[in-house]
Amino acid sequence: MNDNTRRHYVTKLEDYKVEPSLFIYHSFDKFAWMVLGLVACVAMGLRLPFFFFGAGFAVFAIFDRLQKEVAYLQMGELNPAIVVNTQPFLVAIYADMNRDNTQASRPMIKIVRAPNPSNKLQHGQWLGAICNYVGYAQQHYWSDFTPTLLNTTTSDDAVIKQAMGQIPVEKWDALQNGLDKIGEPLQEGVYLLKDSM
Repeated sequence: MNDNTRRHYVTKLEDYKVEPSLFIYHSFDKFAWMVLGLVACVAMGLRLPFFFFGAGFAVFAIFDRLQKEVAYLQMGELNPAIVVNTQPFLVAIYADMNRDNTQASRPMIKIVRAPNPSNKLQHGQWLGAICNYVGYAQQHYWSDFTPTLLNTTTSDDAVIKQAMGQIPVEKWDALQNGLDKIGEPLQEGVYLLKDSM
């Protein structure tokens, strides 16, 4: 796939909104020092001047970071994912690393550890992932991507279903075919594939 018109971005989801508490809970590593700072301020509550200053700063920092993370997610592309293991919880995500339509596609599957909301996601379950790409502007291909499962940002089943419905069938097939080529046992890692679309 080398046609950018077939890419589907989060901005195309009409009713998608990140649920702050859910996202912070499942992305705790991104907010940990701020949350711990807030807890420390509460623990020092008897020193009121320090408490109000510290707590206010921590709340502002959390809100500011959340705004930036949400804006970052809004720039992401919707891609297919599937649970490939539950102990540990591993998810495989497919993405085309081609950043423009001047080069051949460069399909990649990335298998990562991910949070499992309420431990409801099961082995073999199809998911939607928001992928944010990283790389250098002068290159035709992205060097990597950071996936975020839709289920860790919203609990709205209708929105999740809408998002997964926008992902082209070819991408779902490419993910499954790619995993078949990688073979068992599926482990964490980055797997570059031959064009499978």
